Amino acid sequence: MEHAKYRIGYSESGGIYIGKNIQSDFHENHLLTIVLSFSEPFEIITKMNQSYSYEGAFIPKDTLYMLSTNQNDWTVFIHIDPYSEIGMKLNPIDNRIQPLKRCDFIKTLSSAKLILQGVSDTQQNLDFLLQSVVDPLTTTFSPKVLDERIKKCIQIISQSKSNSVQLKDVSEQVFLSPSRLSHLFKQETGLTFKKFVLHRKLVKSLEAMHNHRNLTDASYIGGFSDQPHFTKAFKKSFGIKPSSSKH
Repeated sequence: MEHAKYRIGYSESGGIYIGKNIQSDFHENHLLTIVLSFSEPFEIITKMNQSYSYEGAFIPKDTLYMLSTNQNDWTVFIHIDPYSEIGMKLNPIDNRIQPLKRCDFIKTLSSAKLILQGVSDTQQNLDFLLQSVVDPLTTTFSPKVLDERIKKCIQIISQSKSNSVQLKDVSEQVFLSPSRLSHLFKQETGLTFKKFVLHRKLVKSLEAMHNHRNLTDASYIGGFSDQPHFTKAFKKSFGIKPSSSKH
């Protein structure tokens, strides 16, 4: 894995990772994930230790799984922020891993191949790739409607320059008691307030990595106390160490 050539990309809506021979541990993260192989199938093992073969898969947020891709074939991982404009359109009716047909994502894979080759590496092209996954999924997904107060909370957390966002401070800004906000936040997002703050810290660190910052800098930019804490959070979310995905 360390010696494989790969590409990463990041935008406000999400990000991509294109690589070979990916062998992850069990992990889960708060992102919508679409996995597409260029040609050979990949394996997903669920928390019940059941193994399934896919050419494409949609993985809902907060799903625990392990993944293994072909050592000679490229696979593209598309991670989408569930609260972005794109993510809000991809609210699955069924929260299980769903198989996808590669032929429905020709535009997505064509864009991924150009990015891999270094031909098309601009932010505009990455945004096009992320948008291209929406149309094939609209028939089985429904738009998500999020409570406006929780939308504001997410915005506050995402835009905060502080490394320590407190429930009490955010609750005052949305005119709810801390206990009421805590309950509503978990109800609307599926995560506790504290776990969501950790998720956003990780996203900030990922953006720093994309901007070619080293792992120590990325750790502190995200708000982690040190690199080992960042590495632990990264591996829990993506099943591999950040050093395995640093380009």
